[in-house]
Amino acid sequence: MSSTLLELAISMIFLYLMLSAASSAIQEIIANMFRWRAKTLEKGIAGLFGSAQFKDDFYKLPIIESLCSPNARGDLTHRPSYIAPATFALAVLDLAAKKGISLPGSPAAAPPPAASLNNPVAAGGAAAPNAAPAVDPLAKPAALLNSLLRGATNVEDQRKRLEGWFNDSMDRVSGWYKRTSNVWLWIIGGVLCVLVNADSISLAKAFWNDPTMRAATVAAATEHVKNAPKEEQKPAATNTSAPAAASGGSASAQTTPSNDDAFKRLNDVKRELATSDIPLGWCWSDDKGQKKCFPILSSTAPQAQGTAVAAKDAPVPDSRMIDSASASGDPLLWWFLKLVGLTLTVLAISQGAPFWFDLLQKAVNLRLAGDPPDEKQKK
Repeated sequence: MSSTLLELAISMIFLYLMLSAASSAIQEIIANMFRWRAKTLEKGIAGLFGSAQFKDDFYKLPIIESLCSPNARGDLTHRPSYIAPATFALAVLDLAAKKGISLPGSPAAAPPPAASLNNPVAAGGAAAPNAAPAVDPLAKPAALLNSLLRGATNVEDQRKRLEGWFNDSMDRVSGWYKRTSNVWLWIIGGVLCVLVNADSISLAKAFWNDPTMRAATVAAATEHVKNAPKEEQKPAATNTSAPAAASGGSASAQTTPSNDDAFKRLNDVKRELATSDIPLGWCWSDDKGQKKCFPILSSTAPQAQGTAVAAKDAPVPDSRMIDSASASGDPLLWWFLKLVGLTLTVLAISQGAPFWFDLLQKAVNLRLAGDPPDEKQKK
């Protein structure tokens, strides 16, 4: 009995791990597609300066433009999702010098531009009568930088202060991104669970009643522990896909996970689920009495085998069968349990792949530490 319970636990943990990895990969694909990291970083930098124009001028600097990536036409218009603190500091000092902002610690205060597009009076134009006083877009960034660099004695001191300010501020930006990512992981996890009919209650019953499927899942879980991808082995606290800018300049943060890696993880999940033959997906009987399933994740599903199996010849009970709701004594109870089972799965996979990998590793090691069945019989 204890061995069966342990195998059931390993099977369920492995299922949650696979669904968590799939949700994370889908979230990564969406994040790259809509460039969430770059947009979050841009929003954070705009908040630092307190001026949209100063932020736009910052991104137009050659040192920042060189970090942009090409779009579909090859133009370097995609703004970076990572900026090193040292690069940020150099860019701010360069922009301040070009704008004529005098900063503490500068060798010599550069005179303000003789003509400014933002100040029609300074540019030689006359102010319109009864016009509201023009708001200087440089006033807030200039006051902020002067306050930040007060007491600085040289350019090196300026750079260190700007780098420290950037690193501290990016912790807050990272929090924004983590909250957004977590919300989307919940949404993606919920949609995925409904799509594949990942009902914890019915799947636990299927594992309990089918020793062959349970053994195949345990074998797949054991093999997975030996060859797990690095993404799953990261501590849960550091696995949130935060924007790379918030890392304080670590080398590992300079690379953003690509969609190729995410699609590879999705294919790996599908392959491992097919190997263990976990009964995921929805099945029903068509008007000809033939069993149909969607999506095809199990190698034993009728369509995957290339044969049409009549519903009466299908294994009974089949936890994936939608029409089993009408076949049961109480359809309302069936749907209620289905909803509870799906909700339990969503709550489980929201813990993240690293959490379930760590738990799976412990459970597999616990099972491997026991005596082989032959040895137990000898005793």
